[in-house]
Amino acid sequence: MVGESYYQDALTKVTGGRRSHGVDMNCVAMLIPEPTNEYDRDAVAVAINGLKVGHLSREEARFYRPLVDQTIRAAGVATVEARICGGWDHGASDRGNFGVELYFSDRAPAQDQAHQYEDPLPQPGANEIRLRGSATLSVSNEEHYQDALLTATDGADLSTYTHAVLVDLVEVAANPHAKKDSGAVVEVRVAGATVGHLTSAMSARLQRMVTRARDEGKRLTCSGRIFRTSKGGSHILEIRLSACPQAHDEQYVVDPYFELITDLVSSSKSKTVHRIRERQPDGSVRTSCGVTLSGADAKLMASTKPWVGDVDPGTRAIIPYEHHCERC
Repeated sequence: MVGESYYQDALTKVTGGRRSHGVDMNCVAMLIPEPTNEYDRDAVAVAINGLKVGHLSREEARFYRPLVDQTIRAAGVATVEARICGGWDHGASDRGNFGVELYFSDRAPAQDQAHQYEDPLPQPGANEIRLRGSATLSVSNEEHYQDALLTATDGADLSTYTHAVLVDLVEVAANPHAKKDSGAVVEVRVAGATVGHLTSAMSARLQRMVTRARDEGKRLTCSGRIFRTSKGGSHILEIRLSACPQAHDEQYVVDPYFELITDLVSSSKSKTVHRIRERQPDGSVRTSCGVTLSGADAKLMASTKPWVGDVDPGTRAIIPYEHHCERC
């Protein structure tokens, strides 16, 4: 994708704002032909959550435009899996732009498979603790477990889709592929087979959940997606996890990795979360949707690192997504 630098405000809205540690999130993007574009009649715009965030490059647009048109004729809309990265803010001049990567092949999906990537995983069982999927975790050492990853795809067509899997997270004494002693780390397993490991730092972040699962005699699980990528000129399977150190059944944040979000407020009266457009001298806040909140009614939100979601800093309660103002 190109042109993200011109759409940083839109990407800020899509991601919920900059964070000191940056953003790494998966989402779905829409491809929109722009035949009246004055610079390129083959132009293809990219939109996420209804907001334009950039374009395909001129070369990519020329190659993929027929596929985009074909998909729209067949299904009414052309969507692709996307990943938004960057957006860190360390203060002063140390700020990074958001960037977007798109994942799709040169083949249109069959109509009967159009929603395959959305297939839900089974709900957590009674003997299972499922991690919230609000952050993306990378996995190491997949190159050593290609056979296990291939088996886990169950024959899925990875040239067009990623494949959703249920992942078990199990603490082991050490990473056998680490160049130096890593100590205890979390091993990533699919259907009982090892497919990689988490880093020592992320394993430490998940320690509370590992301990809870062990104490309660339950499996610690999360969702994951297997996809095909290229490294060193050859294809390789990798897996990315959707997980953070917070369980689905936990409504309050325990880990102390808080930072205030300066552009979001929650109305103490309506409990709706709004985006701030302007702060008034009297302490009131004007929101992006046009609502004015008094200073007493406007309560700042907090976030966590790694990201769990928007959190009430007073109660540490996780704010449900449906409480966010759609117009903001």
